Amino acid sequence: TIIVKYPQAYIHSTKATKDIVIRYNHLASIKVAKGQSVTKDTSLGVYGNTGKYSTGAHLHFEIDTDTVNYQYSPTLGSSSNIIKAGTASTVLSPKSVLYTKNSSPDNQQIWILGDGYQSSTEDNLPIF
Repeated sequence: TIIVKYPQAYIHSTKATKDIVIRYNHLASIKVAKGQSVTKDTSLGVYGNTGKYSTGAHLHFEIDTDTVNYQYSPTLGSSSNIIKAGTASTVLSPKSVLYTKNSSPDNQQIWILGDGYQSSTEDNLPIF
């Protein structure tokens, strides 16, 4: 698990900025160190199939507005050795924060499962 704090992230749904954290889970390897500053070009890690309940290689991430108790996940039912079970629902939908760059050379796509969405083109994520 990697947890990155993003100060003053733009939230599309409110048209305001707010500090957020993103928790990246199920990584096969981690390429950053605790306390390291990152940019949009920093490779954080490699997605994988780690964790007790993982059913295949993927990247599970959560966007959270609770930057004080950032290791508590409102979506986790019980505590793990890294992330603790949370109670407050402070998680944001990815479409509230993320942009998708589906043009060359990035050709990005975002697949959101369990939320009724199929892909970034069908989910109305902001595209630039």
